[in-house]
Amino acid sequence: MCRGSRRLAEGEFSRRIAQLGGRDNAVTGRDYTAYHQQVVAKELSAVFELEADRMAGITVSPELFAREMQVVMEERRWRTDDRPRAALAEQLYASAFSIHPYRAPVIGWMTDLENLTPDDVRDFHRRWYAPNNAVLVVVGDVEAAEVFRLAQRHFGALPRRALQRRKPQEEP
Repeated sequence: MCRGSRRLAEGEFSRRIAQLGGRDNAVTGRDYTAYHQQVVAKELSAVFELEADRMAGITVSPELFAREMQVVMEERRWRTDDRPRAALAEQLYASAFSIHPYRAPVIGWMTDLENLTPDDVRDFHRRWYAPNNAVLVVVGDVEAAEVFRLAQRHFGALPRRALQRRKPQEEP
């Protein structure tokens, strides 16, 4: 999600945030992925434009995907496979949950990473990345009315998507 879109080349998103004097990062948890930027309030419209572009149309080239998967696999080795406590926690979740998605590690099992394809990523993006499945949080020296106006301007035209209904399942 941070590597490019129809409008932005690889790395351009972060370069633009830096040109605005800001910082950006992303984090993935068990229930969410958060993309965050820290910029001065007057640059909010530019950040909204970048985020709307990311939501509307990432690109996933096979070459970039292959490179990124190597990075993710190395991160998995470093954060989990080479750390006994992390490996134990991963096994605990896998044992404690047999149905709930928490049974799978956030970063994925290595076999998942080895077999993931660019089409899998595109399908996931198409299925879940839509304004009606996102929360926009803005804090700082801003006026609420202006934030709403900018959100409508940049995200209002993006199509809603029918979201897959999640069926609650009880653990045995």
